[in-house]
Amino acid sequence: MRDKVKRFISILMTALMLVNLMPVGALADGITSIGYKPEVAASTGNYTVYVYARFDGDPLPGVTLNASQWYTIGYIANVNLPSPGGISWGQYWYYNNNNYCGSTINSTSASGIIGGLVHQYNTSIVIKSDEWISANFKACPGADTYKEGTSEPTWHLDIIVDINKTPPVHNLVFKVNNSNGKQIGTPKKFTGKWTNPLSFNTYTKGNPVPDTIIDGGIIYKLKERWEGNQNLYPTKIYFNEPIKNVEFYYKEIGPVTRDYTVNYYLNGTEEKVKTSTTGTKELGETVTPDTNVSGYTLVPDQKTSLTIVDGNNVLNLYYYKNVELTANSDTVTYDGNEHSVSGFTGKTVKEEKTVTLSFDSVNVPEVTRKDAGTDTVAFNENPVGKVDTTEKYIVTKATDGQLVISKRPVTLTSASDKKVYDGNALTNDKVTVSGDGFVEGEGATYKVTGTQTNVGKSKNTFTYELNGNTKAINYTITTAEGELEVTAVTDEVVVTITGHNSTVTYNGSEQSVNGYDVSIAPEGVSYTTADFSFNGTAEAKGTDAGTYQMGLKADQFANTNGNFKKVTFVVNDGKLTINPVDEVVVTITGHNDTVPYDGDEHTVTGYDVSISNDLYKEGDFTFSGTAEAKGTDAGTYPMGLKAEQFSNNNENFKKVTFVVEDGSLTINKRNVVLTSETASKTYDGTALTKPIVKVTGDGFVAGEVSDIKATGSVTHVSAGEVTNTITYTEGTNFKESNYNITKTEGKLSITPLGGVVVTIKGQTKTVTYDGEEHSVFGYDATPSNKLYNPKEDMQFEGFDEDMTAKGTDAGTHTMGLTADQFHNKDNGNFTNVTFVVEKDGYVKINPRPVTLTSGSAERVYNGKPLMNETVTVGGDGFAKDEGVTYDFTGSQTDVGESENTFTFEANEGTSAKNYSFEFKFGTLKVTPFTDKVTVTITEKSGTVTYDGGDHIVSGYKSMTANNPLYDVEDYVDETPTEAWTAKGTDAGEYPVGIAADDFKNINTNFENVEFVVVDGALEITPAPVTLQAPIASKTYDGEPLKAEDYVHSYVEGVNFADDFAAVILTGSQTLVGSSSSLITGVIPNEGKKLTNYNFTFVPGTLTITDGTGEEEKPVDPAKVITKTHIPKDMGYNLGEPVTFTISVKNIYNTPKTITLTEKANVKFSNGESVIVFNDVPAGETVTAEATYTITSADILEGVFHNTVTADFTGGGSWTAEDTVTTAELDTTLNVTKTSDVPDGQKAALGQKITYTITVENAGNVPYTNVKVEDPLTKLTATIETLPVGETRTFTTEYVVTEADVLKGSVLNTATATGDEIKDPKSDEPKEPNGGDEVEIKTFAPITIKPKDVTATYNGAAITGKDVEITSGKLLEGHKLSAAVIGSGVNAGSYELTLDPEKIKIVDANNKDVSEMYARTILPGKLIINKRSVLITSQSATKTYDGSALTRPAVTITGDGFVPGELAKAEATGSITKVGSTPNAIRYTTTGAFNAANYSIALSVGTLTVTEKPKPEPRRTFNLTINYVYQNGKRAAASYNRGGLKNGETFDITSPVIAGYTASETVVSGTIYNRDIKVTVIYTADGVNLDDYGVPLGLGNITMNVGDCFE
Repeated sequence: MRDKVKRFISILMTALMLVNLMPVGALADGITSIGYKPEVAASTGNYTVYVYARFDGDPLPGVTLNASQWYTIGYIANVNLPSPGGISWGQYWYYNNNNYCGSTINSTSASGIIGGLVHQYNTSIVIKSDEWISANFKACPGADTYKEGTSEPTWHLDIIVDINKTPPVHNLVFKVNNSNGKQIGTPKKFTGKWTNPLSFNTYTKGNPVPDTIIDGGIIYKLKERWEGNQNLYPTKIYFNEPIKNVEFYYKEIGPVTRDYTVNYYLNGTEEKVKTSTTGTKELGETVTPDTNVSGYTLVPDQKTSLTIVDGNNVLNLYYYKNVELTANSDTVTYDGNEHSVSGFTGKTVKEEKTVTLSFDSVNVPEVTRKDAGTDTVAFNENPVGKVDTTEKYIVTKATDGQLVISKRPVTLTSASDKKVYDGNALTNDKVTVSGDGFVEGEGATYKVTGTQTNVGKSKNTFTYELNGNTKAINYTITTAEGELEVTAVTDEVVVTITGHNSTVTYNGSEQSVNGYDVSIAPEGVSYTTADFSFNGTAEAKGTDAGTYQMGLKADQFANTNGNFKKVTFVVNDGKLTINPVDEVVVTITGHNDTVPYDGDEHTVTGYDVSISNDLYKEGDFTFSGTAEAKGTDAGTYPMGLKAEQFSNNNENFKKVTFVVEDGSLTINKRNVVLTSETASKTYDGTALTKPIVKVTGDGFVAGEVSDIKATGSVTHVSAGEVTNTITYTEGTNFKESNYNITKTEGKLSITPLGGVVVTIKGQTKTVTYDGEEHSVFGYDATPSNKLYNPKEDMQFEGFDEDMTAKGTDAGTHTMGLTADQFHNKDNGNFTNVTFVVEKDGYVKINPRPVTLTSGSAERVYNGKPLMNETVTVGGDGFAKDEGVTYDFTGSQTDVGESENTFTFEANEGTSAKNYSFEFKFGTLKVTPFTDKVTVTITEKSGTVTYDGGDHIVSGYKSMTANNPLYDVEDYVDETPTEAWTAKGTDAGEYPVGIAADDFKNINTNFENVEFVVVDGALEITPAPVTLQAPIASKTYDGEPLKAEDYVHSYVEGVNFADDFAAVILTGSQTLVGSSSSLITGVIPNEGKKLTNYNFTFVPGTLTITDGTGEEEKPVDPAKVITKTHIPKDMGYNLGEPVTFTISVKNIYNTPKTITLTEKANVKFSNGESVIVFNDVPAGETVTAEATYTITSADILEGVFHNTVTADFTGGGSWTAEDTVTTAELDTTLNVTKTSDVPDGQKAALGQKITYTITVENAGNVPYTNVKVEDPLTKLTATIETLPVGETRTFTTEYVVTEADVLKGSVLNTATATGDEIKDPKSDEPKEPNGGDEVEIKTFAPITIKPKDVTATYNGAAITGKDVEITSGKLLEGHKLSAAVIGSGVNAGSYELTLDPEKIKIVDANNKDVSEMYARTILPGKLIINKRSVLITSQSATKTYDGSALTRPAVTITGDGFVPGELAKAEATGSITKVGSTPNAIRYTTTGAFNAANYSIALSVGTLTVTEKPKPEPRRTFNLTINYVYQNGKRAAASYNRGGLKNGETFDITSPVIAGYTASETVVSGTIYNRDIKVTVIYTADGVNLDDYGVPLGLGNITMNVGDCFE
């Protein structure tokens, strides 16, 4: 019934919420008492009704009965009811006997007023009028809980409800993440039938459990069961259970958002200029889209942001389409006619489409031009920012156009010509005009000066001069010079070279042949041997037999005479042949030796040599094997010498025969005898051993055998007599095949030991009670003699339970061990053993410690008892399935703390004696109400315009609280101060100074009240005043026009003449144009304030003119343009550039285009005589540099005059002049003579030298009739005209003679002289002249190198000794000597060089003539090849005999090893058992060996051991039967029988022993190729062997009696 009452309370609370009598969430958070006035209402007939409830059923748990045994609910104020007067009040009112109560009213009237209920007490009770059994109004004295102890008449409403008619209710609570998370949303009350469960699953999400919740602007989503929502299916909540908070958990998804759209339209249309932007934002957030749209401009003064609301969120943006205006342009080539251009073109920026646009004021005036140059086509005003008349387009860029008349391209080309040399000058005066040509009626005249006489090429030079009506500025003239060429004669010459030949017989010395013959065709040609050069060596030489070529080749011969262009060389090489000598016989005899085996390696080496011919030496042949026989183990080792290991290496002997007799080494075996001892002792638990072994005979070689010992060992009597076996450890070098070994082995035995005492101690164990059975098993046995081993030498007679202690409840439980349970095993080592039990075994179980701790709780006081019916079990806790039942007595209703006391009773099956209890009580604590209340005071504010009077604002306009329960009128005490009033006269802000400390909470029901003041103020704004700045004008003079020199004027506003003393004026205009004059402030009279006024200053205008208007004074040109250059003391010379610096200032206050125009031959940096500066900023000075190059005409005149003009577009024009002084007349004529012989080098004998003579006009005027002469080569030539800076080049040739070589050099001189020239600055004319000479050293070239050498590695150093000439030759009678450097020992390639200090060439008189030669030294090459070696091991086969099969000898063939480099070579293969193995090869070398000098190959043989014949199989077998008691002791003599054959059967009857039964009465079976051993066990009558798992039967049986019996 108790649970039903709880459920009823829940149902009542849900119903109360549904009729808005109880705040939502009250069950989860508790209900706080609301202030009330319990007194009876005024005499209007309105009364306070006190509400109480009872239930038809069991009493409610968790609620409080009043003194009248009703549940106090609350009150209803101001109910229109009759007066409760006329009642006879008794003294026993508090018993609430109806006899003492007055009039009643039916329940219908009660249900109509219940909506005004203030529910203060027992808030878990829900009041729902349609579920009452009855409800009565009655007038009684006093009112429990409200008016106790008074007789004042009051109205009561008593309600009785049938609990079975009220639907049960549970609370659905929603939290974030888990049970500790914050609560979100509004809890739900969920009702159901009394006996039906409430089940939640994924199909019921949303009703009643919402799938999503929005709380505080954040969206939360229901977690799935696997995410921690355990109350989802299959959890079931039953309504006949106590009221529950059923929690469901949510995860945060994000804030509440709404979609928005931003549209981008062309102005005045719905045409989109950009795809709409969509997105999602939180409510209240501001969307500020990117308003940039490529190709468009946002229309100004429109809304550009959007605040997100809960509705339609759309922002429309409007744009102009961007267009660029370009003034029309035109480009034509100069044609002598005038051209013009005007107008403009519009194009959209993004699509680049041309559009037709209309503007109110924008246009481009017409521009005209005739001569080549560029004029700007400009707009009449800047159109950027202008919107067209359709209001759809806006100008974002304006570009001026150009009228360009480009120069006319003309190419002037002189003619080309060619001929074969004939001694006369080649010329051609024709010039052709191409490109666009000259305009009709314009043109030029030409002078051609090109000429070529000798073989070669030169340019056909010319000059031109324009006609008088032809302007250079209108043309781009390119000159191209043709080519004049004179070629040489081309008839062919054939030169045939034939080298000399010779054949000789080998004589041990170097022999040679040299020289060649020459023939030249055709006959009669003047071509001689002096006309070609030879860079080879015409010589073949050698010492050893063979053929040696000279190596003559056609490319070693070269024509040196340029007059013959086709010379062919045909070469027949020369050679030297040397033949070898006859046969030689060489006899080889190997050495021999015999030694006994001693573990060391023995070696016999070497061989004897006998040669049939004394001229043939040992160094003339090569041995590729190893002349050595060596070994360590017993056996015979041959050297393996063979004839093929010897080879001739001297090619000067045609046939060499080798005869070989092999050598060998023999090693014999050692004899060894080994003997061990015989001994006996009494049993002492240790092994008897005699390890010493006597070694006689030859003994072992030291280090081959170690640890020679006798390993026999016996410990127990039962082992009998044991052989003292001899063993030894074989070392790594030990081989049985090196010894004959004999062994003699002794015997070892043990006798028994008497008397041992064994002490027994049972095992023990101590545990804590846990409801489970605990046990301990076994014992410890300690013998008096350590030789006695209890595990092996004794046994326990009994079962496991006889040595086990066990129990469950707390207490001590023993085993009960006795001495007669223990016995000695009969193993022969011990007799007379005694057993003593010193301590019995046991299990001790201690009581289980348990701590019982009641729960603690704390909450804000709500009038209900605070309880916590939970107990935490600590310590070791209760054993499994055990526990107690608690009765809770702790409770706390009022503010304060108390212990949460309780008692308990043990459950069935739980014994208190098995536990040790400790009690701890939790704390129940109730605290006062502390929610924060904020009271906001808003100060008054006011605004006025400054008028010189006083103004006031005082106090506050409102006071509000954030909690409707807090009455600011009754609960706040305020203290006004002077600061509450704001006053002021001057313009400014005066704050109202109310402070939070001026207010105080006077209601103690609210402990946390905060006062917040919202600031207010008195604002006095400044008074408006408007003033006009001055207007003035003057002509430009470079000085500023200042506003401060004029006065202002008054426009409108307050007359403040009495308040202020002066006005501050600013503004200045210096450049041509207009600018504003401004008023920047006023100066007040003493005591007056500017801040009381809001000034508006209207600007004036300051204007400067450019003097071009009527009656205006002209501007001084020097203030606009200047022109200067840097003068030189010596004047400017021909070709030197004069740089003029022109500075022009834009005297206008707007950007201007300035055009500078120079003389036609003065060029600006753009290469033109005109340069334009576009949009020069106002007041800026631009600087241009113009360059003019001084001409010969200027040199003759002495000066150059120049003038420049500056034109301002839309403005005036000014000029500047400058004069340049030129340099003195210069008639320098440079003659330079060079040769094709590089500087520092010499010319070879017979070499043709080509000289180049260059004549240069290095003066500053042209020369005429320049005569050039070279006496050595007989060259004479005349240059008719040589322009300034130009050169003429002449070539001539000379062949070096023997006389030149003898003199050591060739000297040559050339000169040039021209016509006289008049000097304009002197009366004396000047003549150009010059000359130059060249001296070249001479020599004879030669190339030499060491002769190449090839040999095979032999361990000794190898070098070269001969020298050869590879190109050039020695002069007649000259000899060469040199020393070769370089050698090698190891295989590889080495460089041979010549020592430069030891190269010497002498003539027939032995005079050193080396300086006459230019020597080229090349390296030679020494190649030392590796020795090729093959090592071969033998193969062998034998039948298995227990010894190893080896074949250590190896054979070495090929080039063999150099003597002293191979230490040892052997085959290490060894096999003893049947099978095959490689006869591996191992070789070791000496320190002199280097693997890089050898190419070594291994040929490995195979060793094979075959099987021996198999032995005959065993024919007979043995049968043994042992008879024992169950304790292992012998029961009868054993049965032994031998000679049994395979398949033979047997039946043996076991002996009969009184009082015992044999495990096998008859032992029978069959022999199967093995010995058989059987054990028969005799058991005392009454013992069953099946209980012990003893294995019985035939076969070899091993039984440990201790394993069978315990």
